[in-house]
Amino acid sequence: MTVDLGPLSATPISAERWPDVARVPSGALSIGAAPIADRLFRNAAARLPLRMVYPDGTVVGAADPTLPTMVIHRPDRLARRIGRYGLIGFGESYMAGEWSSDDLAGVLTEFANSMADLIPRSLQRLRPVAVVRQPRSQFNNREQARRNISEHYDLSNELFAEFLDETLTYSSALFDTLPSAPVVFELDLAAVQARVVPQAQPLPRQQAARRDLALVVQEQVKHDALMAALRDDATGLVRSATLFDVYRPKADAADFAPGERSLAVRLELLSDDATLTDEIIDAAVASAIARAAAACGARLRA
Repeated sequence: MTVDLGPLSATPISAERWPDVARVPSGALSIGAAPIADRLFRNAAARLPLRMVYPDGTVVGAADPTLPTMVIHRPDRLARRIGRYGLIGFGESYMAGEWSSDDLAGVLTEFANSMADLIPRSLQRLRPVAVVRQPRSQFNNREQARRNISEHYDLSNELFAEFLDETLTYSSALFDTLPSAPVVFELDLAAVQARVVPQAQPLPRQQAARRDLALVVQEQVKHDALMAALRDDATGLVRSATLFDVYRPKADAADFAPGERSLAVRLELLSDDATLTDEIIDAAVASAIARAAAACGARLRA
């Protein structure tokens, strides 16, 4: 059966922007695998509720013109890509303009619904031989993961730039039915990713020392600024600084100027190498008070 292709056509891909996709597989393996891939592809499509229309007007598949239709513009190139790269080749062939459809979602849905049966079961055992393996150069480590993400989320393509966000995540799901009432919530993932992830620490061999301080500061002094100054210990002995009480004096209180308050802070000090002596602890606490004074104008409450 033949049909008139009509006006449906595909736009050739930009070889400058997508050189790897524009390049058609040309090795002996690709050329040899193309006829086999073309035969398997035609046989698979003939069993599905869709149509494949070739340049000479030949139709493979269902006769119903209302079903999803795949118009193949360059069947030779499509066969080479599928023969060499399988599903990836199928997708890249669409990107290269070698086939198109006025119902892309419908075509892909029919193929996806029959994914397990597209290749005869007798030939599926050859999958380890036929499927291209991941190159060792793309195995994940920290640096390679960055390169893989950069290649996958191609921001030279305006489509990706439209829906990607700073979290580099996207997901969606469609459920026909739900077993119970859904629970919906909104998560600011960018803020979550900006938080420091706690790291497991080995149990200390030495006993920690704790000292409580009462520091007088102006009302406008921020909690985070004061805690950061106390923790910023070059020796590494101050492991934490925790606010546990706030005191605001009544008017005309002794030792307090107008607009001042007292913050009770607990310092935890620890050395991984040796037991802390009173002299070392006192020196570390004095240094912490000096840093708080320099950064926040704090003073030790009398």
